[in-house]
Amino acid sequence: MPETIHAAGAVLVRGAGHADAQVAVIHRPHRADWTLPKGKVDPGELLPTTAVREVLEETGLTITLGAPLAAQHYLVGDAPKTVSYWRANSVSGEFIANDEVDELRWLPVPQAQALLSYGHDRLLVEQAAAAPDTVPLLLVRHAHAGDGETWRAAGRDDAERPLTARGLRAAVGVESLARAFGVRQVITSPALRCTQTVAGLREFAAWREDPWIQDGADIATDGFAKMLARAGAAPEPVAVCTHGEQVDWLVGHFGLDPFKFNKGGVLVLHRRADDLSLIVAREWYPPLR
Repeated sequence: MPETIHAAGAVLVRGAGHADAQVAVIHRPHRADWTLPKGKVDPGELLPTTAVREVLEETGLTITLGAPLAAQHYLVGDAPKTVSYWRANSVSGEFIANDEVDELRWLPVPQAQALLSYGHDRLLVEQAAAAPDTVPLLLVRHAHAGDGETWRAAGRDDAERPLTARGLRAAVGVESLARAFGVRQVITSPALRCTQTVAGLREFAAWREDPWIQDGADIATDGFAKMLARAGAAPEPVAVCTHGEQVDWLVGHFGLDPFKFNKGGVLVLHRRADDLSLIVAREWYPPLR
């Protein structure tokens, strides 16, 4: 069996409610079809990053991703292909015709479905238009920072333990996910291994170091509860970077069964925009290696 081809794309939606929603569909002259923007994953690239990059390359639009949609599975010749999709919002840019795409149309759902060339695209448009607006909350466990016992045995301050080369590679993945999901605020433990894990977010997100989520901090304190309330009530995408004990507690708090939350991994919780206490989708991304 040939190796699976992986690709990613997005259904761009604008307007409130299914009746008023419009979606973006594109025309590809080399295939003479109407479809949704998508493309293949580059080596070492995370799927959400692929979706954002491909939409920009094909349409000139910068997007942020919302909740995931159903993946498509089909054959390209003898090779299986899987295309991952997200509901998305356009935040800037304008369509620029290019060799791959010569036309983009924003259409109400029925007109878009009538124009699209493929049945699976029509189903995706229906799903995206019916889905609620969401606000992502990213839970991040700090990336690999070597052996803590060895560091402390040498008389060093554990809060100053830095990321290893492996950890710095994982931090690149954390930044790319934060960009793809439009993170605008970061709350991090002040420990160096945490601040380094999310350092790339300083360029585009408001920064807050919170001592209540540093290693060894008591999750039963009012400070921890206030941090959680602040992150959970934020009407914009937030990333929270903390340590193993705290992140495991957060997993349980948000209703997930315990799982191996690897260092440098990211759990994306999609909160319903009109009820931020309601999580409608969850995505897990292991560390980039």
